[in-house]
Amino acid sequence: MIAQLADMMVSSQLKNRRISEADKAIYRYGYILMMETMVNILISVLIGVLFHVLAEVIWFLMIFVPLRSYAGGYHMNRAWKCIIATNVMIAGITLTAVYIIHTVPVFPWLVAEALSCAAICVLAPVDTKAKPLDDGEKKVYRRKTWLICAVEALIHTVVLLLGMERLTYVGIMAHAALVVSLTLEKWNKG
Repeated sequence: MIAQLADMMVSSQLKNRRISEADKAIYRYGYILMMETMVNILISVLIGVLFHVLAEVIWFLMIFVPLRSYAGGYHMNRAWKCIIATNVMIAGITLTAVYIIHTVPVFPWLVAEALSCAAICVLAPVDTKAKPLDDGEKKVYRRKTWLICAVEALIHTVVLLLGMERLTYVGIMAHAALVVSLTLEKWNKG
């Protein structure tokens, strides 16, 4: 359905001479990516509203998306599978933050954060068939991944010191989820 809508948009732009035939594939890809992202965000926000964890969902997205953009990770072969898996992960992490948070002492969170950040820095970036990276791009992506991870780890510490345990947990679990994604893609590449 998303692909069909993208095709309609591109056809309309071609018909109105807003884009050239040479740019058709690029625009189609961009529209599909934009609509898939919008659907994913809409579902995530809906989960946040329905389960009263909107702040946690937004926090997860703010932590996960920038880091995932540079670190890479597992890509599913269909967008709908990615949307389902992503939102199950978001629901699981944010709901766990609400209901299980008080049963885990702070020290294990900090250990999990240190281990996750170390693993991210070792594993990233992971390129894919959809987004291959040359050696120069890998160096740039690695540096940006390290910087984002370090800044986010510092933010988690500050947020924890401010007494926002839920958000700290969500951020740390976002890093742990990225480690799983990176590991799955490394295995997938075999």
